[in-house]
Order: sequence, then C-alpha cells, then structure tokens
Amino acid sequence: MSLSRFAFGFRITAGQRRRSARRWLALLAFLVVPSPCSAAAMESAARWLWYPEQAATEGANQWRFFRKVFTLPEAPVAASFTLVADDRFEAFLNGEPVPKVAEERNRYEALPLLRAGENLLAVRVQNVTGPGGVIAALEVTLASGKVARVVTDASWRVSREGPEGWNRNGFDDSAWVAAREIGDAFMSPWYALGYGAEACATPAERQAREERILREEQEEKAALAFLEKTPRSRAKVAYQRGWPVLEVDGRDVPPVLYSPRDLDPNTPQGAALVRQFRDAGIHLYHVVARLDAVWKAPGEYDFAPWDQLLRKILIVDPEARILLGLRLDAPRWWLDAHKEEWVGYATGPAERGQDQIARFEAASMASETWMRDTGEAVRVALRHLERVPWGRRIIGYQPNYGVYCEWHYYGMARDMPDTGPAMTRRFRAWLRETYRNEGALRIAWKDPGARFEDARVPGREERLRAARLIFRDPGGTDRRVIDYYRCHQRVVADCLLAYCRIVKEETKGRALTGAWYGYHFGMGYPPEGWHILLGEILQSPLVDFLTSPYGYHTQARAMGGDGQIRTVMESLRLHGKLHLYEADTRTHLADDRIIQARSLEETIAAIRREAGHALIRGSGLWWVDFGAGRNKGWFDHPEVLAEIDRLRALGAQAKEWDGTSVSQVALVCDPESMYYLGYPPTLGYRLITGVYTELFRVGAPFDTILLDDLERPGLPDYRVYIFLNCFYLDDAERERITRVVRQKGRTAVWLYGNGFLTPRGATTEGLEALTGLTMEMVPVQTRMVAEITEPRHPLAARLPRSTRSTVKVQVEEPLPGALAAASWVNPRSEQTMAKEYEHHSLRKEEDAIVWRFRGKGPSWTDIHCTAPLPACDALGLRARTLRGPFSFRIDLVDARGIPWSGPRVVIERSTWQTLSFPLADFNLASYAQERAERPQFPIRAIKLVADLQPGTDYALAIGDLLAQKGSVRTEEVATLGDPDLVEGPLFAVTDPKATVLGQIPHAGRRYGVVAERRFDGWTSVVVSLPFVSRHFLAALLEQAGVHRYLDDPEDVLLANRSLLLLHTRAGGKKRVRLPGPERLVDLTTGEMLEATDGIVNLELAPASTRLFRRVPR
Repeated sequence: MSLSRFAFGFRITAGQRRRSARRWLALLAFLVVPSPCSAAAMESAARWLWYPEQAATEGANQWRFFRKVFTLPEAPVAASFTLVADDRFEAFLNGEPVPKVAEERNRYEALPLLRAGENLLAVRVQNVTGPGGVIAALEVTLASGKVARVVTDASWRVSREGPEGWNRNGFDDSAWVAAREIGDAFMSPWYALGYGAEACATPAERQAREERILREEQEEKAALAFLEKTPRSRAKVAYQRGWPVLEVDGRDVPPVLYSPRDLDPNTPQGAALVRQFRDAGIHLYHVVARLDAVWKAPGEYDFAPWDQLLRKILIVDPEARILLGLRLDAPRWWLDAHKEEWVGYATGPAERGQDQIARFEAASMASETWMRDTGEAVRVALRHLERVPWGRRIIGYQPNYGVYCEWHYYGMARDMPDTGPAMTRRFRAWLRETYRNEGALRIAWKDPGARFEDARVPGREERLRAARLIFRDPGGTDRRVIDYYRCHQRVVADCLLAYCRIVKEETKGRALTGAWYGYHFGMGYPPEGWHILLGEILQSPLVDFLTSPYGYHTQARAMGGDGQIRTVMESLRLHGKLHLYEADTRTHLADDRIIQARSLEETIAAIRREAGHALIRGSGLWWVDFGAGRNKGWFDHPEVLAEIDRLRALGAQAKEWDGTSVSQVALVCDPESMYYLGYPPTLGYRLITGVYTELFRVGAPFDTILLDDLERPGLPDYRVYIFLNCFYLDDAERERITRVVRQKGRTAVWLYGNGFLTPRGATTEGLEALTGLTMEMVPVQTRMVAEITEPRHPLAARLPRSTRSTVKVQVEEPLPGALAAASWVNPRSEQTMAKEYEHHSLRKEEDAIVWRFRGKGPSWTDIHCTAPLPACDALGLRARTLRGPFSFRIDLVDARGIPWSGPRVVIERSTWQTLSFPLADFNLASYAQERAERPQFPIRAIKLVADLQPGTDYALAIGDLLAQKGSVRTEEVATLGDPDLVEGPLFAVTDPKATVLGQIPHAGRRYGVVAERRFDGWTSVVVSLPFVSRHFLAALLEQAGVHRYLDDPEDVLLANRSLLLLHTRAGGKKRVRLPGPERLVDLTTGEMLEATDGIVNLELAPASTRLFRRVPR
C-alpha cells in the first residue's frame, strides 16, 4: 500500500495555528471522529467471513461450508454477483455451480440461476494456509425496478462438514453455526494484497471511504507539524512507597499500557480500538514492529510500515507515548544466504513450516554474522526513528527474539538446540575462556581425550542421560552437558544485552530498554528454553524493564485461578526494575479459546483479578489484544472498558498509599539450579509451578525472591523461607542461607533435592549441612507420594483423607482371551506412531503379551485390552519388566462407556509378580464426559497407561489378567505429594531426633521423606517431595506464626499494606481475618466493611473478584 493512501491530516486556519499546542491536539482528537464509534464499525455491508475458529491453525488446509437462504419477491431481470475467497472455493446457486463471467475478475453469472421466491447461495472454501475467508455481494434488479442486495454477513450459516445435499435447497442447516465476521471489504491483508474484494462494496461505500482518507491525509499534516516542534519524550522507572511508576516527561504515570497485536490503525476498526483505550485514560501503547518487514536487502530498508503504525496511533491519541517492540527475526533472504548460521537441532534438521517451539528455521543466537548484520540493521532503524517526528514519542524499545519473541531458544520443547556450526564455534570459545587449558577441561569432563578444537555440542543421547536419575552430577560425567547449558544461557543473555546496548547508544540513554525475560514459573521445558541468568540481567544498567504473560494453565486463568506472575517478582523490585504483567486475557469476546471467559461477568472478574494482581505485587501491566489484527477487539465492550478505566484510575490513586509488602513468607528460587535437572522437565514443572500455585491458596501473601538476593537490603523480616529449587549450592550460598534462616525463630522448608548438589558433586553431606538433619540418598525411582504416619500432628491434621482398599483374594479366574494377540490394541494412527515414537511393538511372545516402545519426547502412551472383565472385587495383573522400572496406571471403560482411573504403580522386578487393583480404588477419569458413582460391569476395556520419557527403552511382559474376588478391607489414609509422578532419587530422613510425618514405601522398606526438627532459634522442615499441597503449606505457615487472612483453600488471596484481593470460583460466605485494627473499603462499590473481633464477613458471588482498600482505624 502507498503511504499517502493511509495518512491523516486536515486543513489548519491561521487562527488555529495560533492556539496552544495542547488545546490544538485536544481539538484534533475530537475532530478525527466526530462521534463515538465501536470497533465493530465497518466501511462496507459485505464482510469477510469464516468459521468461528483460528483459520491459520484450526482451519489450515480445511474446507468450510457456507449457506445463505434469501427470498426474491419478484422475478429477477438483471444480476451482478461478486465473490472473492482465500484460497480456493466452489459457489452454488440453488444447487447449481455458478459460472464465471469471462474476462471479468471475481464476477460470476447469477441471473440464469435466480428465481422469484426462495433462493440458496452456498459456497465451500478451502484455506490452504494463513488467514482464510470469503466475501460476496449479489445485487439483483427485480421486474419492478427495485434492487435487492445479498451480502456475506453474520446471518450466513457455516459448518466444518458438508454432508450430502448441503448445497441444495431444503437442506436443514439449523445445527450449523453463525458465520464469524472478520472485517469489511477493505480489510488487511486481502486489500493490501490486491484480492479485489473492494468490488463487493457499493459505490457509495467506496466514495465515503475515499473522502475519509482524504480528510485524514489533511489531518495528518497538522499533527506532524506539531510533533516536529515537541521535545523527545523521556521516561524513567521509579518506585514510590512500593508502587512502580513511570516518570514520563516529568509526570508520574501508572505503568498501564494497551498492547494491540498486529494492529492496522489505518482502518476504522483499528483506529477505534486505540480510541477506546485513549478514552479509558490509557495513553501508553506497546506495539511490535518486525525488522524483517522493513529490511528488504543488504543495506536496503523501507520503514513505511513502521511509520504508518506510529503516526496513526499518535493521530488518534495525541497524548500517546509508545513502547516499541523490535522483533528481530532474520528476513528470508538473509536466511537463504546464510544457512551455515542457522540453529541446529540434535533431533534432526530444521524444517520450513515448523512451529518456533520445534525445528524452526532461524538464525542462531550464537551467530556473529547474524549479530553483526542485525545489529547494524537495528542501528539504521533507530537512527530513522530518532530522526522522524513520530519517533519523538517513543519512550522505550523492547528487542525481541526467539520463540514467540520471548528469548526462549527455538526448538526448546524437545528438539535440543543448538548443534549448528555457529553455536559449536561459540561453545569451543566458551570452553577456552572458562578452563584456560585442556588439562583442566579433561579433569572436569573426566575425559582424557577432550580438546578445545574438536569439542562438540552434546547430542540427544547425552542430554537424556543423568548420573543421578533426575539430577545431573556436576562432579561427574554430566559436566559436558552442564557446561553446554551454561554456554547456551550465556549466549542468550549476551544477545539480549547486546541489543539493549545498541538502543542505549543510539538514543543516547534516552529510551528505556527491556525484554520478555525472567520466566521462572509455568516453564514445562528443559534448560534450553529457560531464562537462567535472570540475576545477571537484573544487575545490568542496560535493562530497565522485563515482562511476562501470566500462567497458561487452568489454575492461573480459569475462574478460581490466581493470575500468577511468572517471574521472581520481589527480586525485580529489589533491583529497581519494572515488571510489566502481560494480561493477554481471553475475554468472552475473544476468538481464541485458551481458557476463555464464558460471559461478561467472568471477563470483569478476570481483568479485575489480573489488574489487582499486578497492582498488589508491584507490577505494571499491559492489556494484550490479539483481536486487534482480526478487527475484533477482545475488550470491545462498554462495561469492560469502563472497568479498565476504573482500574487505571485506582493505579493512579494508589501511589498515595503504602504499597509495601506485608508477606511473612519467602519462596526462594534459583534459576541456575536448572542446569542440573535432567529430562524430562515434568518434575521441575510440578515442583516449581505446582508449589507456587498452591501458595496462592493458603490464605496468606508471600514473596518470591532469587537465592542471590537472600541478604539484599530491603527485604521484609520473613518468618518462613521455602526453598523451592535450590538444588545446586556452592559454599558461599550455603553459608548465606545458614546466616539467614537459623535465627529469630524462623522456619526453613527444604523441598525436594534442595542442597543435594555441590561443586564437588552430588552428596548427602550437602543435604545434611543445609537442613541440619541426617539423611540418605536412595537411587531408585518410585511414586512421589508419602503416606502420613502422624495424622494428628498439626502439620498433617488438615490433609484431606482418602480411602484405600485391599482385597484378600479368595477366588481368581483368568480373563478369557486376555493373552490373545487380537485382544490387544494400539489406538494410535500410523502417522502419530511415526511422529512420536522411535519404535513400538505389541505382540504375543511365548506365553505373554509383550509391549515394547521408545518415544521421541516426554509424554504418555497406552494400549487397550478388549477382553471383558466380569463382576469382581479387583483386577489382577501378572507382569514383569524387561527393561528397567515401568511406571503405569490402569484405566477401565465400564459397560456404559464411562472411563475410570486407578492408582499409578511401578514395576521394578524382572521376575513375575501379581498386582491387585481393587475396583473400589478406581475414580472417575479426569476426561470422563458423564458422572457416575462406581464402575458398571462388565468392564468393556482395560487400558494400560504408561509414562514415556524420551530416549528410554521400555518393555513390559503381561502374563495374565485376572478377575479377583474376596474380602475387601477399606481404610482411611492421608497422603502428601503427587501419586501420578514417578521419579528418583529418594531423599530420606534418618535423623533420630527428627519427627517423621510421612513415608514412601518402596521394595519392602519405608523411607521418611516428610520430617520436622526444632533447633534452638529455628525449625527445619524437610519435604522431599516434588509437590506439596495447600493444606500442608497452610498448616505449616500457621504453626510458624504467619497470619492467615483466609481459610478457604479454593480461593485466591493477595495483599499488601494497603490493598487486599479475593478471587473465587464458587462464591459464598467468606471470613477474612485482619491482623490489626483496620477496616476494608470495597473499591468497586465504596462500601465500608467493619471488622468484628478482627473478622470481616463477606458474601462473594460465584466467579468474582473483590478488591479492597485496607484502612487503619
């Protein structure tokens, strides 16, 4: 598109030129659009349509079927039919194919197929790739001279399937859904690409659009003339009484931004989205500019797309200040010319079309050529923006690279980057810098042949191995892999800082710099994708802010979720860095179904929760609108925008209050310990994200801090320190921890594996020195769930109880056909098998069914036995492992087709053993669609569901399935941990002076993994489990003297010195305990709530968020 075609401006009179700049721009903002306009406003009645889904992903290479029934009151005498589709289509009128009009683009001959009365227009469209859609306009002249017009709009019906007769009259389409309107005839990308859809607009609509464009061209001239006279904006990050603020051009501004993705503000819809947030009082914008869109060839640039975007935002909102994301993807021409500089993957070559999280074609972060060329291109871009008038309103830059721009390494999920030449060169250089001489390298690697010149990046098999089961041993043969990860993370951090340095240099320090970095929670990935050098980034003067989205899982985003920040928040505040909470909330208006709000009420509850979370924990926030690029804003509702305005005003008001922490609990995190955690990442995710998630539901606020900041000035005087993932500790770190926790009656909680690894290797001495308890390491894999042995102990008394059954077998009968090969089924397709497995077999071998497999990535797999199980008390399984420990559970499908899940077990012996699975211990499966109390016989299918870790061979021999009958004994038990997680090693407490509360039974022994010991001045609590429930944590905090505001374990509570937030899924009556003489003020209604004996009683609606001001008496 030409730049002038989408410009703004208007004619200025001599009198207007003499007005003050501020008054003039305020008038300009009013004149651009004389009256309020919804983002849904369109410039043509004909709309691009698609099925309500993501066309580029869910609709890729798919056909969608559209129908429109309409009535003509008279016989037609003339007709004009225009239709445009992306990519392929077939059109039918009254069941007949519509012929093309010769030599006329997008025109079709409709008149011979039309008739008086009911007519049917039917179109099937195939979207091959990218965006998809269809737009049409049918204009019919009737015998009376009247004109009837039929256009594509939301009245059309659409389906994924086209059954027989779908394109004929009389077909029942009542079960089809309404088509989704994407945009008008002038929308991008189709208008810019010259599809010709504008022919679907009427002459009057096209004329109105041309007049708007002309008016806007004139208006832009005036605005640009003003911008040329304004000084460059400057911003600075500051904290005032615990609250983050941006000092922008001498004014304190709450750091709340609007972040529309793929925005086209040159359309009325795009401009309206900006205008909505302007009117909600938000004048800070985050937009992303792609370098590959403007870097056309070596030394050739066209910045017109960036200029259009920035100019239009400033025209719509003259007070706008912009934080510009710089997406640094290498252009295709650069990639084609520098294939030796690509990322390499241990699992295979890069492939075009792969997702960024897989084997994506991209420049290596270790490539000096890419850094040099891209660095120069960024400098050219910054010099351009510093020179043009609209660049004066850019207050900061955010260099972005890696998976989804977030500085995760491409292929991080399971493809093990980066084995390419560029990273190989960098790894060898890093080894020389680190070890200085090859003698030191050989000692560290325990490899007498190791040399700098031919050292290679570790491959798949090396990364999958770990000397200590889930842990890599820094004093053993794992050192080569650990060293690579250290180099890998050094490369990522250096790359990020290099681009921040370029920004600082080219803007002479004027602009803020930052990145998507510092994710610690919600990271279900191996070390390749982590942000491990967060502590170093926080110390750099080149970085002013970091940002991250909140957790992408149900307990973060659904109603009742916590909206958890994914970084170590309090450490950012300690270092004076701004955190920007990325609120990409899927409102009820979103067309993205990632845990979406189902109603306006849920949307209000979610955005109030997200804003309250950011505010209370001292973060800024930007509202992310992925609907902006689809002309359907996710926040485009007056009540939603009014709530955003109220929350913004609250943020501005809050700086007058005290925003400091009142937390008495510190969750201590160590990103660098992730170098030492092996495959798969399941345990790390369950430990780090699982415990973090539980803490939001203990009824007390808590802080997250880096291990490096444990003694940093400015921290509260915590009562409880929970050490989350401090697996590797050097001597100085151990001494620091000891100084902090062993005083003032504090409680230290040591979770799974904390302190196990030292610079000298893996040793129980590290555990004992840290915890003060004698311990042993047991090198076995087992279910990570402890049976509580002291159920009346205060720490265990609140744990939920469950029942466990045993069957004293009196009669058992083999299932007929259970050992017939035809009774066993692998439910996966050949395509899935080829993609997910290195090998897989299921066959009869002698007198057993033998199941062998090896997967390509961490997952699960299953096989089904269709031999029916008659009424019985237990299912017996005679089995043995042929290749190491075999972890699995059994699921049953009952007579009604309802699935049930049993407990997980581990078979370690290669000799035959018979396991008994009482039917009373089977619970309704998490994926069940129907509700039921107990399985109904006969059981139709028996499923063995096994854990699958990459690069591991598994083999299980099944000798028989048995229907067992006998006497059933049921007992009530309390457990702690995760029964579905099988891992090792075990860390068992052997200290005779400790109180053991929970044990893991294994191979005839019982190992104490939950224990407490009280010392003079402090208490040590060992929980050698990778998951700890909210019930145990709440009891632990209460025992340590931490004030708990709330008892309900299903509700989320956040608090600082001035604010308190409650979020609930179920609603109901709540009792809030206040720690001192104070009252609560509901910040939505203004209601003052008095406390009686320190208790405030509340009634909360289901799916709601309440935010309160804490007012001392």
